[in-house]
Amino acid sequence: MTADVHIAIEGPMGAGKTSLAQHLSASLGTRLLLEQPAENPFLADFYASSSHPALATELCFLLQRHAQWRSMPVTQGMVSDFCGAKGEIFAPLTLSVAELTLYRQVVQAIDSRPPTPDLLIFLHAPLATLWARVRRRHAPYEARLSYDYLQRVSAAYAQWRAQYPGLCLDFATDQVDFVADPGHYQQILTRVSDALPTRNETSSP
Repeated sequence: MTADVHIAIEGPMGAGKTSLAQHLSASLGTRLLLEQPAENPFLADFYASSSHPALATELCFLLQRHAQWRSMPVTQGMVSDFCGAKGEIFAPLTLSVAELTLYRQVVQAIDSRPPTPDLLIFLHAPLATLWARVRRRHAPYEARLSYDYLQRVSAAYAQWRAQYPGLCLDFATDQVDFVADPGHYQQILTRVSDALPTRNETSSP
């Protein structure tokens, strides 16, 4: 792996993004960039009811991610548990037409242009598995997240993945237990290492 390759991991809540990001960052010797949902003061209220501050929730995440990208040198290897397109997965799902227009105006105003990952890893699992994992981790901000909302998020991710144009690896995390089974993790690491482009490959016409 070259020093400046960026791997982003995406998938719905409970898919295993953060755990895999931590494992890969340690194995590959890269910087680790994690989303900080617990630091979004609007998220718990949003999960309690869709009438709560969806726009504030999305803008807070947008500004948080924007600050994180700006603080991370692009010339250093990085594994992140989110990608720059995350806002365009969630904002159309949660915002009204007028709010979505405002959200995109803010994106343009702050000139938010996060890097495109050299490799995207997309994690998915059946809805029942995602729901059980979310319930099991007992995150306070997720206490009132609804099954219906998780279902809509999972469907939005599937639609987004189907249209993703870049280099991507898919893993069904109900079938690959990379946390508990070292052999499963090694299989993922091998596939990731084989798929990673060299800088010469990514810079060629």
